[in-house]
Amino acid sequence: MTSSYVAQVVRNVLTEREMPDTIVSVAALSFSWEVVLRSPSGVEQHVILPITSPRTLTDTIRSALAA
Repeated sequence: MTSSYVAQVVRNVLTEREMPDTIVSVAALSFSWEVVLRSPSGVEQHVILPITSPRTLTDTIRSALAA
């Protein structure tokens, strides 16, 4: 998986949940992805996602954003 693929899946989940956050960055770490989101008010949220298969990535992102 590439960072652009992860970013696209995150965008899809943000859209489906009607979250107005924007993606600041997506970075590959050793065993995870770090996604930085920014709310409309400027607050940044760092989300760490375990590296999973492309088939389970959407569910992993949904769970992470629900927490």
